[in-house]
Amino acid sequence: RAVQQPEVPPLEVEDEPAILIDSLQQGQPGSGGASDGVALALCRGVLYGLSRASGQVRWAMRVGIDTTALPVHVPASLGTEERFLVLSSDTRTLSAVDSRGATLWRYHLGAPSLGRPAVVGNRAYLGTYSPEGEVHEVELSEGKVIGKFALGQPLAVGGAYE
Repeated sequence: RAVQQPEVPPLEVEDEPAILIDSLQQGQPGSGGASDGVALALCRGVLYGLSRASGQVRWAMRVGIDTTALPVHVPASLGTEERFLVLSSDTRTLSAVDSRGATLWRYHLGAPSLGRPAVVGNRAYLGTYSPEGEVHEVELSEGKVIGKFALGQPLAVGGAYE
């Protein structure tokens, strides 16, 4: 059956002023380049992208104070760059963020997700808190829905890939 993707609102732009301070407390600054990779840190509702070599903050984004789990890392593959799958604090929106902190796409689930996305190849699967136990299958390069599966009963937890 054909699946219609719900109307997606435009990407939100943060218009609240923010100050990001990354001061060296002691020692010498590290010598990391742009290609040294990104390590993630989550503190008080802010997700930080840190240089793996030096620990310097490359970017930061608000994700919500109720967010307690780090995003899912999706390694680079043929034709796509490395990205991170970030769930909003209400777990109703999945966003893909690249290693520079830019939001590539957003997908609105319509119901809260029951866990982190389970990534299999170039697809993510998310079980949602809905009466029919809906699982969303999302393509990772552009964030388009491939399908939604109604399991016929509510789910208690999210899924995992074995």
